[in-house]
Amino acid sequence: ASETSDRVEQLLAEGEAALSADDLEAAEAAFSGALDLGAGIRGHYGLGKAYSAAPGRERAAERSFQQALKLDPECVNVQYHLALLYTAWRPKKAVRAFKEVLALDPGHGDAAYRIGCLYQKRRDPHEALTWFEKQLRTTPGHTLARVEAGRVLMGLGDPEAGLAHLEQAVKVAGPAGGPAHLALACARLDEGAFEEAHELFRVYLESLSEQRQEAFHDPAFHASKEDLELLERHDTPSGDLRQRFWVGLDPTPLTETNEQLLEHYRRVAFALEHYPRGDH
Repeated sequence: ASETSDRVEQLLAEGEAALSADDLEAAEAAFSGALDLGAGIRGHYGLGKAYSAAPGRERAAERSFQQALKLDPECVNVQYHLALLYTAWRPKKAVRAFKEVLALDPGHGDAAYRIGCLYQKRRDPHEALTWFEKQLRTTPGHTLARVEAGRVLMGLGDPEAGLAHLEQAVKVAGPAGGPAHLALACARLDEGAFEEAHELFRVYLESLSEQRQEAFHDPAFHASKEDLELLERHDTPSGDLRQRFWVGLDPTPLTETNEQLLEHYRRVAFALEHYPRGDH
């Protein structure tokens, strides 16, 4: 019995490590092996996470999570991951599933925010704001909930309250950057505070991977075919020609900031948020 128990723990650990390495085949094999040895809820839970990460395996993931919940209907982590599974696959079910999470754990650190995001997608900003504010009452440091609350308030015509949320989110995020800096950068751009917007965009871009940064610096939306060919053939590794290209588009070249480039950043961010799979 002791050897079997040790083997179950080993397989569960291997499954989690494989998940972290995005090796879904190995994760599935490890969790299945653990289940065969009587891993119970932890085996079903691990399999559900592995299936959730695999395209087209939503039904298998759902079955695994439901099996886990049959063994322990009050397991918050399983219920939360089932709700995450439903978010893109079955959004109506997702709202109910996240509410189940909150029924089990009223102070959950993320579920109310997720419900708010789902109502945002339904174009119901008032209901979305209700849930973002609920999340902030239980988890004041939830940066994304504060960012989205700020964005909703600004859209509802309360820029003062909206900006207060965004400024607080930037303080919480600190120098690491992220969505808070992007949201406040766009707000400052609307205000005409170009220098502050430039600095916020700079911090945000530095928080991204090199590949994602490349999307923001890509001049394809503005350059002619001839310019693009020239850049491809002759630009230096440091991007000197590309920098000169953006300078040429600056509507106010005597100022320190390039308003056209900042607006480009905003549009790229919008495209990446709303069309993340590149279907734009």
